[in-house]
Amino acid sequence: MGISHTAPKMIERIPVPPFRIEWTNPEVGWLDAVLIGETRFGISAGCFDPFPDMIEWVRRCNMERSPQSFLWDAERAQFAFTYDRPRQHLRIENVESGEMPKIVWDGFVSLGDLNKAFYSDFWRHIEAPEFSELQWFGLTSGEILGRWQDVSRLEDMLVTLDRDLYEQFWDKFNGLILEVEWGCYQGSLRNEAFGKNLAELCAPGGPRNCSVGSATGTRHKAEGWDSLSQDERRAVFQGDLGAHHGHNQISASDYPRIPDLDESAED
Repeated sequence: MGISHTAPKMIERIPVPPFRIEWTNPEVGWLDAVLIGETRFGISAGCFDPFPDMIEWVRRCNMERSPQSFLWDAERAQFAFTYDRPRQHLRIENVESGEMPKIVWDGFVSLGDLNKAFYSDFWRHIEAPEFSELQWFGLTSGEILGRWQDVSRLEDMLVTLDRDLYEQFWDKFNGLILEVEWGCYQGSLRNEAFGKNLAELCAPGGPRNCSVGSATGTRHKAEGWDSLSQDERRAVFQGDLGAHHGHNQISASDYPRIPDLDESAED
């Protein structure tokens, strides 16, 4: 009796949607990473900056063969990212799920796609001209004013004002910045309406006459201003120029770079 041989059945590989991230521009101090595969899922970054840890995680994923993890704190939830390089497997789990999905992603991601999504595309996004620095990176009052105004001329005007008008200037300036952070000016600091309103505020009589940017929630205090000499007032003004704005006082220059990262790597 002969032995029949059956050809092995070919296992059909189910197509896996390519993994990518759609990085958004900041809005109200939040930046979203929209994870795109079979579904779309957004993870936000707010006042807890996850990106230095994310970049270090990418570096370790390229250096180590053992699974590598990092934690993304989204304030209302925490997400654990774990990548197993030999298996080319990425798992993103909400470790403080609440009403949100517990497993965000659990599937195949090549090392090259990981490098592209979490590193190369991230850098391309935050270095693009369209990226709004103000809403994510903490600029100082002086840096903002310097984009639109002659700060030394503004100083000459402000040191002649009484305390009430000097405080009104900063209250209204901070109100304008708050409007930027809440998305009232599309294009942020490059918006012509913002520049026009700021010019009105910085003009002689501006603190009294400017009608925009007055609702700040907090009030600027210049204690003892009226008794100060002009040189002392100038020193106070220079200190006020150093105040930071934006939800995160960080800079892209603080992020580590990974040279020669391979977007085509399969392992």
